[in-house]
Amino acid sequence: MKRIGIFPNLEKTGTSEVCLELVRYLGDRNEEAVLPPAIAGALGLEKLSFPVERWGETVRLALILGGDGTLLSAARALAPQAVPLLGVNFGHFGFLSEIERNDLFRELPRFLQGDFILDPRLMLEVVVLRGEERVFKALCLNEVCVLKELLSRIAVISVFAGDSLVETYLADGIIVATPTGSTAYSLSAGGPILHPSVDALIVTPVCPHSLSSRSVVSPSATVLRVESREENQKMHLSVDGQISFVMEPGDRAFIKAYERPALLVRNEGWSFYEVLRRKMKEGGEKPTS
Repeated sequence: MKRIGIFPNLEKTGTSEVCLELVRYLGDRNEEAVLPPAIAGALGLEKLSFPVERWGETVRLALILGGDGTLLSAARALAPQAVPLLGVNFGHFGFLSEIERNDLFRELPRFLQGDFILDPRLMLEVVVLRGEERVFKALCLNEVCVLKELLSRIAVISVFAGDSLVETYLADGIIVATPTGSTAYSLSAGGPILHPSVDALIVTPVCPHSLSSRSVVSPSATVLRVESREENQKMHLSVDGQISFVMEPGDRAFIKAYERPALLVRNEGWSFYEVLRRKMKEGGEKPTS
């Protein structure tokens, strides 16, 4: 029997209690739940422990309890396994979530019955080469950032699309975003909003020292290369704002669309534009009901 995965962020208020209630709720309906091993141990549910890297073998739906950051973490782990992700918002903004925490048990039955649509979201893969050696690799749903060190001078960063130079920027850094990430850091840096169904990558400079620097949108088949032009300047690479890596002088970051999308679960009739209008109007205010 296929199982239901529960992927909670226990640092969010109320997730522990809801997680325990979910396990009971699913058991009463002859549904078997699994949890990441560390979570299962923290909640005293060791018998439900199952390695996340093997969820694709047995999990038909993953419930992500937390905020957008929790869903970003889950996407990196579960997109390669094609596990559908149902976001339950316990956070602040909840742009990627489908259910608010107070509505979980009212809305969950239809999702357990398979009454939903899948919203595929382009993922990025980033690889850093030092010479010919691969020193870093990661996936992301929102963006890859290559930024100067906190107190260092302005960076000189070149971005290539294949063998073609896109631009050399004098800036604090570069953001390479997915359409999903177009409403996150890239938007704050002046980048465009893309509908999530658009197959494209967005290159947005951070605080460019120029009156004419603008974002560039490239086809998703493009392989981007980002490198510092300064001989002695280290750069910080950030993945979804959650994973970091220090790029040494001469390192090159290669960024491309990952072969599999993240599969977000949506209600029938879900509208990106409705969510965009509502969430941006709220300015990230957490709903009170």
